[in-house]
Amino acid sequence: MHKFLLVMLVMGLVAWLTRDWLHELYQSRRINQNSVAIEAVKQELDLNTRDIMVLKERMARFEERLVLVEKRLAA
Repeated sequence: MHKFLLVMLVMGLVAWLTRDWLHELYQSRRINQNSVAIEAVKQELDLNTRDIMVLKERMARFEERLVLVEKRLAA
């Protein structure tokens, strides 16, 4: 009877420790996945920011050309 209780105690302890270990493993995996997702969003934001800067430069050049055309038409 004592051996049975000892085996049950050891099995319970192993199950409890394994549960905590698996929970920690799951949490670290989830954190890593979130970190990867955050990095992807940052890269996308950087690309969008560059696109916006390029569009602003093009718009400024277009406005300069528009001013030149207006001056020619006024002359």
